[in-house]
Amino acid sequence: MRVAVALLPVAALLLLATIAVAESADMALVGAVPTGNLAEAAATGEAATVVRLIGGGQNPRAVIAARPEVTGLPLVTPVEAAVLAGDAGMVQLLDRLGAIVGDDRLQMACLARDLEEAPIADFLVPAGLSCEPGAAIAALRRRQQ
Repeated sequence: MRVAVALLPVAALLLLATIAVAESADMALVGAVPTGNLAEAAATGEAATVVRLIGGGQNPRAVIAARPEVTGLPLVTPVEAAVLAGDAGMVQLLDRLGAIVGDDRLQMACLARDLEEAPIADFLVPAGLSCEPGAAIAALRRRQQ
């Protein structure tokens, strides 16, 4: 019994090492859905993949065909995918990488409000957000048709 208990920390360390190696190699683990593009990487919070793809020349503002089971909708920008996923950290990363410019900031803030993602909306437009309720999500859904 003592041997089995003593091996638990070793087994846990080996598991963590395996996960770290798999993540650094962009390998999907059991139950993970491998991302196929920038929007999917943004939706699943894969920051390293997002940075790599944008650094490799992918347009962070483009509307991308993605798997709806990953992004929520089949045609989304990486920022929309992150907002749909409720990932404020990813929205901030995409902003730092130049994916949110001009009117996109207000549009994405309104989408965040429609989805009740207040931290994202507050990050994008810190004071005095004025949106027509439901308009941003309706516009996104119209694009899907």
